[in-house]
Amino acid sequence: MKRFIPLFGIVLALCLALLSPANLFAQTPQPAETLKIGDSVNLLGSPRTPDDNQIVDYLLDAQAGQKITLRWENDGAYYQPLVVEADIFNAEGLAVRQVGLLDNPAWSVQVYVLDGTAPYHIKALMPFASAKQLTLSEGDKITRSEQPALSIGATVDGRQNALDALPVHPLNVQAGDTFTMTVEKVYGPTVDEAIIELNLPIVRDANGTRIEPDFIGNIASTYTIKGDAPYRIELPRLDPTTDSERHINYRIQLEAGNTTGTDAGILKQAEPAKGKVAFNLPLYYGVDAQQNQMITLRYEMGSNSVYPKLRDGKHHEVWATIFVDYEIGSQGLGSVAVYKLDGPPPYQLYFLPPVDPSIDGHYNIQLDAGDTLERHEIGTLAPGQRVQGVHPQVNDNVLDYYRLDVDPTATITLNWNQSSDQYVIIGADDERFVGVNANPWEDGFDTFDLSKHKAPFILRIDDDPKRNGQPYTFTLAEGTEPLSIDAATPATAAQTTTVATVPAPSDANPTVTESTSGSSSCSITSSANINQRSGPGTNFALAGSLSGGSSTSADGQAQGTDSFTWYHLINGGWVRSDLVITTGDCENLPIMSA
Repeated sequence: MKRFIPLFGIVLALCLALLSPANLFAQTPQPAETLKIGDSVNLLGSPRTPDDNQIVDYLLDAQAGQKITLRWENDGAYYQPLVVEADIFNAEGLAVRQVGLLDNPAWSVQVYVLDGTAPYHIKALMPFASAKQLTLSEGDKITRSEQPALSIGATVDGRQNALDALPVHPLNVQAGDTFTMTVEKVYGPTVDEAIIELNLPIVRDANGTRIEPDFIGNIASTYTIKGDAPYRIELPRLDPTTDSERHINYRIQLEAGNTTGTDAGILKQAEPAKGKVAFNLPLYYGVDAQQNQMITLRYEMGSNSVYPKLRDGKHHEVWATIFVDYEIGSQGLGSVAVYKLDGPPPYQLYFLPPVDPSIDGHYNIQLDAGDTLERHEIGTLAPGQRVQGVHPQVNDNVLDYYRLDVDPTATITLNWNQSSDQYVIIGADDERFVGVNANPWEDGFDTFDLSKHKAPFILRIDDDPKRNGQPYTFTLAEGTEPLSIDAATPATAAQTTTVATVPAPSDANPTVTESTSGSSSCSITSSANINQRSGPGTNFALAGSLSGGSSTSADGQAQGTDSFTWYHLINGGWVRSDLVITTGDCENLPIMSA
Protein backbone atom coordinates (compact mmCIF):
# COMPACT_ATOMS: atom_id res chain seq x y z
CA MET A 1 0.00 0.00 0.00
CA LYS A 2 1.08 3.57 -0.58
CA ARG A 3 2.62 5.91 1.93
CA PHE A 4 -0.02 8.65 1.88
CA ILE A 5 1.32 12.01 3.09
CA PRO A 6 -1.46 14.35 4.28
CA LEU A 7 -1.13 18.11 3.97
CA PHE A 8 0.50 18.53 7.39
CA GLY A 9 3.02 15.85 6.49
CA ILE A 10 3.87 17.63 3.25
CA VAL A 11 4.46 20.91 5.05
CA LEU A 12 6.52 19.21 7.77
CA ALA A 13 8.59 17.38 5.18
CA LEU A 14 9.24 20.64 3.34
CA CYS A 15 10.33 22.31 6.59
CA LEU A 16 12.72 19.49 7.42
CA ALA A 17 14.05 19.41 3.88
CA LEU A 18 15.10 23.02 4.35
CA LEU A 19 17.53 21.90 7.04
CA SER A 20 19.86 20.90 4.23
CA PRO A 21 22.40 23.71 3.62
CA ALA A 22 22.18 23.19 -0.14
CA ASN A 23 18.41 23.70 -0.12
CA LEU A 24 18.52 26.56 2.37
CA PHE A 25 21.31 28.71 1.06
CA ALA A 26 20.35 28.41 -2.59
CA GLN A 27 17.45 30.73 -1.82
CA THR A 28 19.29 33.03 0.61
CA PRO A 29 19.78 36.64 -0.57
CA GLN A 30 23.15 38.36 -0.55
CA PRO A 31 24.46 39.08 2.98
CA ALA A 32 22.91 42.28 4.36
CA GLU A 33 26.00 43.43 6.21
CA THR A 34 29.29 42.47 7.84
CA LEU A 35 29.43 41.66 11.55
CA LYS A 36 32.47 41.80 13.83
CA ILE A 37 33.18 40.41 17.28
CA GLY A 38 31.29 42.42 19.88
CA ASP A 39 28.36 43.21 17.59
CA SER A 40 24.75 42.52 18.47
CA VAL A 41 22.14 42.58 15.70
CA ASN A 42 18.34 42.52 15.70
CA LEU A 43 17.09 39.56 13.65
CA LEU A 44 13.34 40.14 13.64
CA GLY A 45 13.48 41.55 10.11
CA SER A 46 15.44 38.60 8.72
CA PRO A 47 14.15 37.04 5.49
CA ARG A 48 12.10 33.86 5.59
CA THR A 49 11.60 30.83 3.41
CA PRO A 50 8.23 30.20 1.69
CA ASP A 51 7.38 28.03 4.71
CA ASP A 52 8.09 30.90 7.15
CA ASN A 53 11.39 29.58 8.48
CA GLN A 54 13.82 32.31 9.49
CA ILE A 55 17.04 32.70 7.48
CA VAL A 56 20.15 34.52 8.73
CA ASP A 57 23.05 35.37 6.43
CA TYR A 58 25.99 37.66 7.37
CA LEU A 59 29.64 38.15 6.51
CA LEU A 60 32.00 37.90 9.48
CA ASP A 61 35.00 40.19 10.00
CA ALA A 62 37.38 37.94 11.96
CA GLN A 63 40.81 36.32 11.73
CA ALA A 64 41.83 32.71 11.12
CA GLY A 65 42.40 30.83 14.37
CA GLN A 66 40.02 32.94 16.46
CA LYS A 67 37.50 31.25 18.72
CA ILE A 68 34.11 32.99 18.79
CA THR A 69 30.73 32.47 20.42
CA LEU A 70 27.39 33.06 18.68
CA ARG A 71 24.46 33.63 21.04
CA TRP A 72 20.94 33.52 19.56
CA GLU A 73 18.14 34.96 21.71
CA ASN A 74 14.63 33.51 21.38
CA ASP A 75 11.74 35.84 20.50
CA GLY A 76 9.12 34.17 22.70
CA ALA A 77 8.37 31.72 25.49
CA TYR A 78 8.92 28.11 24.39
CA TYR A 79 9.07 24.90 26.38
CA GLN A 80 11.70 23.25 24.23
CA PRO A 81 15.22 24.27 23.18
CA LEU A 82 15.74 26.93 20.53
CA VAL A 83 17.38 24.89 17.76
CA VAL A 84 19.49 26.90 15.32
CA GLU A 85 20.94 25.13 12.29
CA ALA A 86 24.01 27.33 11.87
CA ASP A 87 27.38 27.08 10.17
CA ILE A 88 30.30 29.44 9.60
CA PHE A 89 31.92 28.92 6.21
CA ASN A 90 35.46 29.97 5.25
CA ALA A 91 36.65 31.33 1.90
CA GLU A 92 37.09 27.76 0.64
CA GLY A 93 33.38 27.13 1.23
CA LEU A 94 34.05 24.65 4.06
CA ALA A 95 32.30 24.74 7.42
CA VAL A 96 34.63 25.60 10.32
CA ARG A 97 34.72 23.47 13.47
CA GLN A 98 31.97 23.86 16.03
CA VAL A 99 33.54 23.08 19.43
CA GLY A 100 30.68 24.00 21.77
CA LEU A 101 26.86 23.91 21.83
CA LEU A 102 24.17 24.60 24.42
CA ASP A 103 20.47 25.09 23.67
CA ASN A 104 17.64 26.02 26.01
CA PRO A 105 14.23 27.66 25.51
CA ALA A 106 15.62 31.20 25.93
CA TRP A 107 18.72 31.02 23.76
CA SER A 108 21.16 28.90 21.76
CA VAL A 109 24.94 29.30 22.14
CA GLN A 110 27.49 27.92 19.67
CA VAL A 111 31.28 28.13 19.79
CA TYR A 112 33.45 27.94 16.66
CA VAL A 113 37.16 27.86 15.80
CA LEU A 114 37.78 29.78 12.56
CA ASP A 115 39.66 27.27 10.43
CA GLY A 116 40.77 27.99 6.89
CA THR A 117 41.02 31.37 5.17
CA ALA A 118 39.03 34.55 5.72
CA PRO A 119 36.55 35.99 4.84
CA TYR A 120 34.01 34.01 6.86
CA HIS A 121 30.29 33.71 6.35
CA ILE A 122 27.56 33.03 8.97
CA LYS A 123 24.54 31.14 7.64
CA ALA A 124 21.70 29.88 9.81
CA LEU A 125 18.12 28.63 9.80
CA MET A 126 15.51 28.54 12.59
CA PRO A 127 13.07 25.89 11.33
CA PHE A 128 10.42 25.94 14.05
CA ALA A 129 11.01 29.18 15.96
CA SER A 130 12.61 32.58 15.55
CA ALA A 131 15.59 34.35 17.07
CA LYS A 132 15.25 38.02 17.86
CA GLN A 133 18.93 38.82 18.42
CA LEU A 134 22.40 37.54 17.57
CA THR A 135 25.45 38.52 19.65
CA LEU A 136 29.08 37.75 18.74
CA SER A 137 31.70 37.36 21.49
CA GLU A 138 35.37 36.39 21.49
CA GLY A 139 36.31 33.12 23.13
CA ASP A 140 34.18 30.29 24.53
CA LYS A 141 31.28 31.72 26.59
CA ILE A 142 29.57 28.42 27.56
CA THR A 143 29.33 27.68 31.28
CA ARG A 144 30.05 24.03 31.96
CA SER A 145 28.98 21.86 34.89
CA GLU A 146 31.33 18.91 35.43
CA GLN A 147 29.56 15.65 36.23
CA PRO A 148 30.85 12.20 37.33
CA ALA A 149 33.33 10.51 34.99
CA LEU A 150 32.29 7.60 32.78
CA SER A 151 34.08 4.38 31.83
CA ILE A 152 32.99 1.56 29.56
CA GLY A 153 30.75 -0.81 31.50
CA ALA A 154 29.56 1.90 33.89
CA THR A 155 26.25 3.68 34.46
CA VAL A 156 26.01 7.15 35.99
CA ASP A 157 23.12 9.38 36.96
CA GLY A 158 23.34 13.10 36.34
CA ARG A 159 21.27 16.09 37.30
CA GLN A 160 20.62 19.35 35.50
CA ASN A 161 19.40 22.03 37.89
CA ALA A 162 19.98 25.04 35.64
CA LEU A 163 19.32 25.46 31.95
CA ASP A 164 22.29 27.81 31.51
CA ALA A 165 25.03 25.26 32.29
CA LEU A 166 26.24 22.46 30.04
CA PRO A 167 26.54 19.03 31.75
CA VAL A 168 29.96 17.52 30.95
CA HIS A 169 31.08 13.99 31.85
CA PRO A 170 34.82 13.13 31.53
CA LEU A 171 35.20 9.96 29.48
CA ASN A 172 37.83 7.39 30.48
CA VAL A 173 38.52 5.72 27.12
CA GLN A 174 41.38 5.41 24.62
CA ALA A 175 41.62 6.09 20.91
CA GLY A 176 40.25 3.09 19.02
CA ASP A 177 37.80 2.02 21.74
CA THR A 178 34.26 1.24 20.57
CA PHE A 179 31.31 1.55 22.91
CA THR A 180 27.54 1.95 22.87
CA MET A 181 26.01 4.81 24.86
CA THR A 182 22.40 4.72 26.08
CA VAL A 183 20.81 7.87 27.49
CA GLU A 184 17.52 8.16 29.37
CA LYS A 185 15.78 11.20 30.79
CA VAL A 186 14.28 10.75 34.25
CA TYR A 187 11.61 13.01 35.75
CA GLY A 188 11.49 11.82 39.35
CA PRO A 189 10.58 8.08 39.27
CA THR A 190 9.52 8.10 35.58
CA VAL A 191 11.90 7.13 32.77
CA ASP A 192 11.20 8.71 29.39
CA GLU A 193 12.96 6.74 26.65
CA ALA A 194 11.74 8.94 23.81
CA ILE A 195 15.14 10.47 23.20
CA ILE A 196 14.92 12.16 19.81
CA GLU A 197 17.90 12.89 17.59
CA LEU A 198 18.11 16.50 18.72
CA ASN A 199 18.80 15.29 22.26
CA LEU A 200 21.75 13.08 21.36
CA PRO A 201 24.82 13.57 23.55
CA ILE A 202 27.97 14.87 21.91
CA VAL A 203 31.32 13.13 22.33
CA ARG A 204 34.33 15.47 21.92
CA ASP A 205 38.11 15.10 21.99
CA ALA A 206 40.61 17.37 23.74
CA ASN A 207 40.35 19.97 20.97
CA GLY A 208 36.56 20.13 21.14
CA THR A 209 36.21 18.28 17.83
CA ARG A 210 33.01 16.30 17.69
CA ILE A 211 33.40 12.51 17.36
CA GLU A 212 30.50 11.40 15.20
CA PRO A 213 28.68 8.17 16.10
CA ASP A 214 29.13 5.11 13.91
CA PHE A 215 25.44 4.36 14.28
CA ILE A 216 22.38 6.01 15.87
CA GLY A 217 19.58 3.88 17.29
CA ASN A 218 16.39 4.90 19.09
CA ILE A 219 17.95 5.64 22.49
CA ALA A 220 21.49 4.26 21.98
CA SER A 221 24.41 5.21 19.74
CA THR A 222 27.71 3.50 18.97
CA TYR A 223 31.02 5.40 18.85
CA THR A 224 34.60 4.60 17.92
CA ILE A 225 36.98 6.97 19.68
CA LYS A 226 39.42 9.02 17.61
CA GLY A 227 41.36 12.24 18.06
CA ASP A 228 43.39 13.43 21.03
CA ALA A 229 42.72 12.56 24.69
CA PRO A 230 41.17 13.48 27.07
CA TYR A 231 37.59 12.88 25.90
CA ARG A 232 34.26 14.04 27.23
CA ILE A 233 30.49 13.64 26.84
CA GLU A 234 28.28 16.74 26.67
CA LEU A 235 24.48 16.91 26.85
CA PRO A 236 23.59 20.14 25.04
CA ARG A 237 19.85 19.76 24.52
CA LEU A 238 18.02 18.25 27.46
CA ASP A 239 14.38 19.33 27.19
CA PRO A 240 13.13 21.24 30.21
CA THR A 241 9.83 20.58 31.91
CA THR A 242 7.04 23.16 32.01
CA ASP A 243 7.07 22.95 35.82
CA SER A 244 9.86 25.19 37.09
CA GLU A 245 9.89 23.35 40.44
CA ARG A 246 10.97 20.08 38.84
CA HIS A 247 14.56 19.39 37.92
CA ILE A 248 15.81 17.09 35.16
CA ASN A 249 17.62 13.85 35.95
CA TYR A 250 19.22 11.65 33.31
CA ARG A 251 21.04 8.34 33.14
CA ILE A 252 23.96 7.38 30.87
CA GLN A 253 25.17 3.80 30.36
CA LEU A 254 28.25 2.69 28.38
CA GLU A 255 28.61 -0.86 27.02
CA ALA A 256 31.65 -2.29 25.24
CA GLY A 257 31.39 -2.77 21.49
CA ASN A 258 28.40 -2.21 19.23
CA THR A 259 25.17 -3.28 20.91
CA THR A 260 23.01 -0.76 19.06
CA GLY A 261 22.23 -2.83 16.00
CA THR A 262 23.48 -5.15 13.27
CA ASP A 263 26.10 -3.75 10.91
CA ALA A 264 25.16 -5.16 7.47
CA GLY A 265 28.18 -3.62 5.74
CA ILE A 266 28.23 -1.29 2.74
CA LEU A 267 25.31 -1.11 0.32
CA LYS A 268 26.98 -0.75 -3.07
CA GLN A 269 25.44 0.66 -6.22
CA ALA A 270 23.84 -1.86 -8.61
CA GLU A 271 24.50 -4.74 -6.19
CA PRO A 272 21.20 -6.09 -4.77
CA ALA A 273 21.23 -7.06 -1.11
CA LYS A 274 18.87 -9.06 1.05
CA GLY A 275 18.61 -10.12 4.65
CA LYS A 276 16.44 -10.11 7.74
CA VAL A 277 15.92 -7.51 10.45
CA ALA A 278 15.87 -9.35 13.77
CA PHE A 279 13.25 -8.77 16.44
CA ASN A 280 14.15 -5.78 18.65
CA LEU A 281 17.53 -5.29 16.94
CA PRO A 282 17.97 -2.50 14.34
CA LEU A 283 20.01 -3.10 11.22
CA TYR A 284 22.02 -0.58 9.24
CA TYR A 285 24.04 -0.23 6.04
CA GLY A 286 26.67 2.25 5.05
CA VAL A 287 25.64 3.72 1.68
CA ASP A 288 28.09 3.91 -1.21
CA ALA A 289 27.27 7.43 -2.46
CA GLN A 290 28.74 10.92 -2.73
CA GLN A 291 27.49 14.34 -1.63
CA ASN A 292 25.17 16.04 -4.17
CA GLN A 293 24.55 12.71 -5.89
CA MET A 294 21.05 11.60 -6.88
CA ILE A 295 20.29 8.01 -5.89
CA THR A 296 17.33 5.62 -6.04
CA LEU A 297 16.61 3.02 -3.36
CA ARG A 298 14.33 0.06 -4.15
CA TYR A 299 12.85 -1.91 -1.24
CA GLU A 300 10.76 -5.07 -0.94
CA MET A 301 9.65 -6.26 2.50
CA GLY A 302 6.82 -7.76 4.53
CA SER A 303 3.51 -5.90 4.76
CA ASN A 304 3.96 -5.04 8.46
CA SER A 305 7.55 -3.88 8.14
CA VAL A 306 8.72 -0.27 8.54
CA TYR A 307 10.47 1.51 5.69
CA PRO A 308 14.16 2.20 6.42
CA LYS A 309 15.44 5.72 7.03
CA LEU A 310 18.35 7.36 5.22
CA ARG A 311 20.61 9.66 7.27
CA ASP A 312 23.49 11.93 6.31
CA GLY A 313 26.74 12.61 8.15
CA LYS A 314 25.04 15.18 10.40
CA HIS A 315 22.46 12.52 11.37
CA HIS A 316 19.65 14.42 9.70
CA GLU A 317 17.09 12.25 8.00
CA VAL A 318 17.31 12.55 4.22
CA TRP A 319 13.80 12.83 2.81
CA ALA A 320 12.94 11.23 -0.51
CA THR A 321 12.31 13.87 -3.17
CA ILE A 322 9.71 11.55 -4.66
CA PHE A 323 8.63 7.95 -4.14
CA VAL A 324 6.23 5.25 -5.24
CA ASP A 325 4.94 2.54 -2.89
CA TYR A 326 3.12 -0.56 -4.10
CA GLU A 327 1.77 -3.88 -2.91
CA ILE A 328 3.45 -7.20 -3.68
CA GLY A 329 0.66 -9.74 -3.57
CA SER A 330 -1.18 -9.79 -0.24
CA GLN A 331 1.82 -10.14 2.07
CA GLY A 332 4.43 -7.67 0.87
CA LEU A 333 5.23 -4.04 0.14
CA GLY A 334 7.57 -2.43 -2.33
CA SER A 335 8.92 1.08 -2.65
CA VAL A 336 11.02 3.08 -5.10
CA ALA A 337 12.39 6.27 -3.52
CA VAL A 338 14.61 8.96 -5.06
CA TYR A 339 16.98 11.02 -2.89
CA LYS A 340 19.23 14.05 -3.47
CA LEU A 341 22.18 13.84 -1.09
CA ASP A 342 22.59 17.49 -0.15
CA GLY A 343 23.96 16.86 3.33
CA PRO A 344 27.49 15.66 4.09
CA PRO A 345 28.62 12.01 4.03
CA PRO A 346 28.85 9.37 5.32
CA TYR A 347 25.33 8.12 4.61
CA GLN A 348 23.57 5.38 6.55
CA LEU A 349 20.44 3.35 5.87
CA TYR A 350 18.69 2.39 9.09
CA PHE A 351 16.07 -0.40 9.43
CA LEU A 352 13.84 -0.20 12.50
CA PRO A 353 13.39 -3.63 14.10
CA PRO A 354 10.06 -5.49 14.10
CA VAL A 355 8.09 -4.71 17.25
CA ASP A 356 6.49 -8.15 17.24
CA PRO A 357 8.49 -11.40 16.88
CA SER A 358 5.78 -12.76 14.55
CA ILE A 359 6.58 -10.10 11.92
CA ASP A 360 8.70 -11.32 9.04
CA GLY A 361 11.74 -9.04 8.87
CA HIS A 362 13.03 -10.25 5.49
CA TYR A 363 13.87 -7.58 2.93
CA ASN A 364 15.39 -7.06 -0.51
CA ILE A 365 17.07 -3.76 -1.36
CA GLN A 366 18.97 -2.22 -4.26
CA LEU A 367 20.85 1.08 -4.63
CA ASP A 368 20.85 2.72 -8.07
CA ALA A 369 22.88 5.73 -9.18
CA GLY A 370 20.68 8.54 -10.45
CA ASP A 371 16.90 8.83 -10.64
CA THR A 372 15.68 5.49 -12.02
CA LEU A 373 12.03 5.83 -11.00
CA GLU A 374 9.81 4.92 -13.95
CA ARG A 375 7.25 7.60 -14.84
CA HIS A 376 4.06 7.21 -16.86
CA GLU A 377 2.76 10.34 -18.56
CA ILE A 378 -1.00 9.99 -19.05
CA GLY A 379 -1.37 13.20 -21.02
CA THR A 380 -1.03 16.98 -20.97
CA LEU A 381 -3.30 19.54 -19.30
CA ALA A 382 -3.26 23.22 -20.31
CA PRO A 383 -5.26 26.24 -19.05
CA GLY A 384 -8.83 26.15 -20.37
CA GLN A 385 -8.81 22.35 -20.66
CA ARG A 386 -10.16 19.40 -18.73
CA VAL A 387 -9.06 15.78 -18.44
CA GLN A 388 -11.12 12.86 -17.20
CA GLY A 389 -10.33 9.29 -16.31
CA VAL A 390 -10.09 6.71 -13.55
CA HIS A 391 -7.36 6.74 -10.92
CA PRO A 392 -4.89 3.91 -11.49
CA GLN A 393 -4.56 1.14 -8.94
CA VAL A 394 -1.72 1.82 -6.55
CA ASN A 395 -0.05 -1.52 -7.12
CA ASP A 396 2.96 -0.91 -9.34
CA ASN A 397 6.33 0.82 -9.19
CA VAL A 398 5.47 3.50 -11.78
CA LEU A 399 4.57 7.15 -11.10
CA ASP A 400 1.43 8.27 -13.02
CA TYR A 401 1.04 11.95 -13.86
CA TYR A 402 -0.24 14.66 -16.20
CA ARG A 403 2.25 17.17 -17.59
CA LEU A 404 1.07 20.77 -17.17
CA ASP A 405 1.48 22.91 -20.29
CA VAL A 406 1.63 26.27 -18.51
CA ASP A 407 3.43 29.60 -18.43
CA PRO A 408 6.05 29.09 -15.66
CA THR A 409 5.48 32.67 -14.45
CA ALA A 410 1.68 32.41 -14.23
CA THR A 411 -0.74 31.91 -11.37
CA ILE A 412 -2.97 28.93 -12.09
CA THR A 413 -5.96 27.29 -10.42
CA LEU A 414 -6.33 23.51 -10.46
CA ASN A 415 -9.91 22.32 -9.91
CA TRP A 416 -10.48 18.67 -9.02
CA ASN A 417 -14.22 19.28 -8.67
CA GLN A 418 -14.84 17.42 -5.41
CA SER A 419 -14.37 18.08 -1.72
CA SER A 420 -12.63 15.93 0.88
CA ASP A 421 -9.54 15.54 -1.25
CA GLN A 422 -6.42 17.51 -2.15
CA TYR A 423 -3.77 17.44 -4.87
CA VAL A 424 -0.37 19.10 -5.06
CA ILE A 425 1.81 20.09 -7.99
CA ILE A 426 5.34 18.81 -8.46
CA GLY A 427 8.00 21.05 -9.99
CA ALA A 428 11.57 20.52 -11.10
CA ASP A 429 13.77 18.37 -8.87
CA ASP A 430 10.57 16.66 -7.64
CA GLU A 431 9.61 19.65 -5.48
CA ARG A 432 6.13 19.13 -4.01
CA PHE A 433 4.34 22.36 -3.20
CA VAL A 434 0.93 23.38 -1.96
CA GLY A 435 -1.13 26.31 -3.14
CA VAL A 436 -2.44 29.48 -1.51
CA ASN A 437 -6.09 28.52 -1.07
CA ALA A 438 -6.97 28.42 2.63
CA ASN A 439 -9.40 25.48 2.33
CA PRO A 440 -8.49 23.35 -0.70
CA TRP A 441 -9.70 20.16 1.01
CA GLU A 442 -13.20 21.57 1.36
CA ASP A 443 -13.30 23.73 -1.80
CA GLY A 444 -12.01 21.10 -4.21
CA PHE A 445 -9.51 23.43 -5.90
CA ASP A 446 -6.25 25.23 -5.20
CA THR A 447 -4.34 28.17 -6.65
CA PHE A 448 -0.60 28.01 -7.33
CA ASP A 449 1.89 30.83 -8.00
CA LEU A 450 4.27 29.09 -10.38
CA SER A 451 6.72 32.01 -10.45
CA LYS A 452 7.97 30.93 -7.00
CA HIS A 453 8.91 27.48 -8.28
CA LYS A 454 10.91 25.91 -11.06
CA ALA A 455 9.44 24.35 -14.22
CA PRO A 456 8.55 21.82 -15.53
CA PHE A 457 5.35 21.08 -13.58
CA ILE A 458 3.34 17.88 -13.28
CA LEU A 459 0.14 16.76 -11.55
CA ARG A 460 0.62 13.40 -9.84
CA ILE A 461 -2.56 11.35 -9.36
CA ASP A 462 -1.39 8.03 -7.86
CA ASP A 463 -0.20 8.96 -4.36
CA ASP A 464 -3.29 8.03 -2.32
CA PRO A 465 -4.67 4.46 -2.17
CA LYS A 466 -8.18 5.64 -1.22
CA ARG A 467 -8.57 6.92 -4.79
CA ASN A 468 -7.99 3.48 -6.36
CA GLY A 469 -10.38 3.00 -9.26
CA GLN A 470 -12.25 6.25 -8.55
CA PRO A 471 -13.14 8.60 -11.45
CA TYR A 472 -11.51 12.02 -11.68
CA THR A 473 -12.04 15.26 -13.60
CA PHE A 474 -9.43 18.02 -13.54
CA THR A 475 -9.77 21.48 -15.03
CA LEU A 476 -7.04 24.12 -15.22
CA ALA A 477 -7.29 27.89 -15.49
CA GLU A 478 -4.91 30.84 -15.42
CA GLY A 479 -5.68 33.19 -12.55
CA THR A 480 -7.34 32.56 -9.21
CA GLU A 481 -10.82 31.44 -10.28
CA PRO A 482 -11.54 27.72 -10.76
CA LEU A 483 -12.73 26.64 -14.20
CA SER A 484 -15.99 24.69 -14.29
CA ILE A 485 -16.22 21.40 -16.14
CA ASP A 486 -18.75 22.73 -18.65
CA ALA A 487 -16.58 25.75 -19.49
CA ALA A 488 -13.47 23.65 -20.15
CA THR A 489 -12.39 22.15 -23.45
CA PRO A 490 -11.41 18.48 -23.47
CA ALA A 491 -7.66 18.09 -23.68
CA THR A 492 -6.37 16.54 -26.87
CA ALA A 493 -6.25 12.79 -26.46
CA ALA A 494 -2.71 11.54 -26.14
CA GLN A 495 -1.21 8.10 -26.31
CA THR A 496 0.00 7.20 -22.85
CA THR A 497 3.74 6.90 -22.67
CA THR A 498 5.90 5.06 -20.19
CA VAL A 499 9.41 6.44 -20.26
CA ALA A 500 12.52 4.85 -18.86
CA THR A 501 14.88 6.81 -16.69
CA VAL A 502 18.60 7.41 -17.17
CA PRO A 503 21.57 6.79 -14.87
CA ALA A 504 23.23 9.38 -12.68
CA PRO A 505 24.08 12.80 -14.19
CA SER A 506 27.37 12.91 -16.03
CA ASP A 507 29.34 15.46 -18.00
CA ALA A 508 30.78 12.73 -20.18
CA ASN A 509 29.31 11.93 -23.56
CA PRO A 510 27.09 8.85 -23.21
CA THR A 511 27.53 5.64 -25.08
CA VAL A 512 24.20 5.27 -26.86
CA THR A 513 22.92 1.75 -27.42
CA GLU A 514 19.70 1.19 -29.29
CA SER A 515 17.05 -1.05 -27.81
CA THR A 516 15.37 -3.82 -29.77
CA SER A 517 11.88 -2.35 -29.46
CA GLY A 518 11.67 -1.45 -33.14
CA SER A 519 12.09 1.68 -35.25
CA SER A 520 9.86 4.52 -36.50
CA SER A 521 9.95 7.68 -38.61
CA CYS A 522 10.07 10.93 -36.63
CA SER A 523 10.72 14.50 -37.76
CA ILE A 524 11.76 17.20 -35.26
CA THR A 525 11.13 20.92 -35.91
CA SER A 526 12.50 23.53 -33.52
CA SER A 527 10.03 26.23 -32.47
CA ALA A 528 12.92 28.55 -31.50
CA ASN A 529 16.70 28.58 -31.34
CA ILE A 530 17.50 25.81 -28.85
CA ASN A 531 20.58 24.04 -27.56
CA GLN A 532 21.52 20.48 -28.33
CA ARG A 533 23.16 18.37 -25.63
CA SER A 534 25.59 15.46 -25.73
CA GLY A 535 23.17 13.38 -23.68
CA PRO A 536 19.52 13.34 -22.51
CA GLY A 537 19.63 16.10 -19.90
CA THR A 538 20.78 19.64 -19.23
CA ASN A 539 23.58 18.21 -17.11
CA PHE A 540 25.29 17.00 -20.31
CA ALA A 541 27.66 19.19 -22.31
CA LEU A 542 26.42 21.51 -25.07
CA ALA A 543 26.64 19.93 -28.52
CA GLY A 544 25.61 22.74 -30.85
CA SER A 545 22.22 24.28 -31.49
CA LEU A 546 19.09 23.86 -33.59
CA SER A 547 17.85 27.01 -35.30
CA GLY A 548 14.24 28.07 -34.96
CA GLY A 549 12.09 26.66 -37.77
CA SER A 550 14.68 24.12 -38.88
CA SER A 551 13.87 20.40 -39.09
CA THR A 552 15.80 17.17 -38.72
CA SER A 553 15.14 13.52 -37.98
CA ALA A 554 15.26 11.67 -34.67
CA ASP A 555 16.18 8.01 -34.26
CA GLY A 556 15.72 7.44 -30.52
CA GLN A 557 14.45 8.78 -27.20
CA ALA A 558 15.21 8.64 -23.47
CA GLN A 559 13.95 10.26 -20.32
CA GLY A 560 16.26 12.96 -19.03
CA THR A 561 17.25 13.79 -15.48
CA ASP A 562 14.63 16.58 -15.61
CA SER A 563 11.85 14.00 -16.19
CA PHE A 564 11.24 15.19 -19.77
CA THR A 565 11.52 12.98 -22.83
CA TRP A 566 14.61 13.84 -24.92
CA TYR A 567 14.97 12.96 -28.61
CA HIS A 568 18.23 11.69 -30.11
CA LEU A 569 18.89 13.37 -33.45
CA ILE A 570 20.59 11.69 -36.36
CA ASN A 571 23.52 14.12 -36.00
CA GLY A 572 24.18 12.74 -32.49
CA GLY A 573 22.72 15.59 -30.43
CA TRP A 574 19.79 15.50 -27.99
CA VAL A 575 16.87 17.96 -27.69
CA ARG A 576 14.09 18.16 -25.13
CA SER A 577 10.59 17.20 -26.26
CA ASP A 578 8.75 20.27 -24.94
CA LEU A 579 10.95 22.61 -27.03
CA VAL A 580 10.23 21.02 -30.42
CA ILE A 581 7.33 20.12 -32.71
CA THR A 582 7.17 16.47 -33.71
CA THR A 583 5.80 14.91 -36.88
CA GLY A 584 5.42 11.19 -37.45
CA ASP A 585 5.55 8.27 -35.05
CA CYS A 586 7.90 9.88 -32.49
CA GLU A 587 6.29 8.22 -29.47
CA ASN A 588 7.38 4.80 -30.71
CA LEU A 589 11.02 5.69 -31.27
CA PRO A 590 13.30 3.08 -29.70
CA ILE A 591 14.47 3.76 -26.15
CA MET A 592 18.16 4.58 -25.97
CA SER A 593 20.23 4.13 -22.84
CA ALA A 594 22.92 6.67 -22.03
